[in-house]
Amino acid sequence: MNLDLRIREFLYFVKNHLRAIIAVATIPALMAMLELYTFATFIIISMAIFAVISNANIFRSEDTLEITVLLGTHASAIVLLTILFKNLVETILFSKSYINSFYLNFIEILFMIFITLLVLLCIIFIRMIIEKTISLQAFKNELNLWYSFGKFLFRLLMPICTYCGKQRSGWRWCYNCGKNYFQNNFQNWTSGDSEIDDLIKHYQLNAKHQVDYFEWIPYDQFKNLKLIGKGGYGTVYSADWLDGPLDMMFGKFRRLGQCKVAIKSIENSPYNTTYKSKTSEIFREPIALIVSAISCRNDLVNSDVLKCYGLSKDPNTNSYLIIAELCKCDLWKYLEQNFGNIDWFEKLRILMETVNGLKTIHSAGLVHRDFHTGNILVGYNNSIYISDLGLSFYEDKDTTNSASSGIFGVLPYIAPEVLKRYPYTSASDIYSFGIIMWVIANEELPFFNEMNDDIGLSMAICKGERPQANKNVFIPKCYKELMEKCWSNDPLNRPNINELYEILRGWYLAGINVNQFKDANNKIKNIIKTINLPKQDPHNSKFISTMHIRDDIPASKSMELVDIPDDIE
Repeated sequence: MNLDLRIREFLYFVKNHLRAIIAVATIPALMAMLELYTFATFIIISMAIFAVISNANIFRSEDTLEITVLLGTHASAIVLLTILFKNLVETILFSKSYINSFYLNFIEILFMIFITLLVLLCIIFIRMIIEKTISLQAFKNELNLWYSFGKFLFRLLMPICTYCGKQRSGWRWCYNCGKNYFQNNFQNWTSGDSEIDDLIKHYQLNAKHQVDYFEWIPYDQFKNLKLIGKGGYGTVYSADWLDGPLDMMFGKFRRLGQCKVAIKSIENSPYNTTYKSKTSEIFREPIALIVSAISCRNDLVNSDVLKCYGLSKDPNTNSYLIIAELCKCDLWKYLEQNFGNIDWFEKLRILMETVNGLKTIHSAGLVHRDFHTGNILVGYNNSIYISDLGLSFYEDKDTTNSASSGIFGVLPYIAPEVLKRYPYTSASDIYSFGIIMWVIANEELPFFNEMNDDIGLSMAICKGERPQANKNVFIPKCYKELMEKCWSNDPLNRPNINELYEILRGWYLAGINVNQFKDANNKIKNIIKTINLPKQDPHNSKFISTMHIRDDIPASKSMELVDIPDDIE
């Protein structure tokens, strides 16, 4: 394997597990100061193995051997550096006759504590600079999180909650303590709707992990609302959440402090009897996020599905609000802002994190149904998150009727079988992923010149037409083949999500077909923008009529046609 690939794989691992690695590494460092080198190495390797096979799940990776080797190597490096430092200090200080071994050890311990704190502060400031969140409050939040993590680490491997004495249900979470906390807090809040209250209480009482629930958050908790986007079904704002999300430590709950969040309003949800029966629709996204998280709990530290904190309600408009993690921008804006400057290995990282998020969704038995670059978000550290789960429906129409008359989404990303009124399946999301691969490769909008002609474009898609590649862009052969397989007209010819994940992981981390991507990188400077970018967001989901589409192209025999009107052949 090439050295640059091994380095990239190592850095990808370190990025995902940085806090855990640094916190655990302090243990062998302290052991090394006491010259317990063998014991220090044994401790760190034992913790790594135990963390993987237990419910603690500190490191959360698929490869136990990889974790053990990496952490063993990391621990050995820490021990070696500490030995060298100790010998250096002894050489300098033992020349002073008035310094005995007791003071020497004391000075070494103080120095190591000072170095550890200094490194910690540097890491915090670097993270704040990278994520562009430089402020006193952000520094306090980050420092508080590091302190909590380090304090909790010493009891993390214990499967028994040290507060209530019962078995912990997950990482940093105790089911019994959480249930008692939520029950005692029920009297302190209400949404004003018993149906909504009951559903929130249900998830809170059954939460077995820190992302298995959501809250009702009073609207007065949000300040400095700023409009950041408007779609077909709602409006998105950024805001400051004054108290911040809940954190559980040793059975005690506390708020992490003020933080930035995204607030998404659900339009057409006034609180009256007309919409009373539709209040369950409000929960489609939060519940989908929770179900996805539960299904892939071992990967929650690096989850590529957007975190949902809870619900609220705007007293001025009577619209319900979904409170979620705030990201920097969507994927299309990120591509637009960095046009021509994203190399192929960065594109592979984006795709791998995207498919990892989609894998989480499909593993939960869910289908996104509105999958496009506008619903893929880029965090402040450039991590990729999938958003808008469960909201791909037309708010004013009954879902059964809309299935026969039209669909809701962004037309260039909609699979041909869906346009012909077949049910959504996971293969429909794979088709959308194929279009996303085209967008990332070409850094253009698919079918941009045809987007105003819904009828013509939908008919063309059903007949097998796909977006044409930019002549100035060189696309690796293996990439093009996978992309075309994803957008095949027959859903059975498309790869499933596990196949996609393994292929992309092999390209990005294992160096498979690396020369093809290197050649493409050498030619990336020749990209020339060939279209004028739209003045409006091209990714606003909308209702698309499918009454004009005939089923004249055979679909997969495994699919069942749903509710086709009599006047459609």
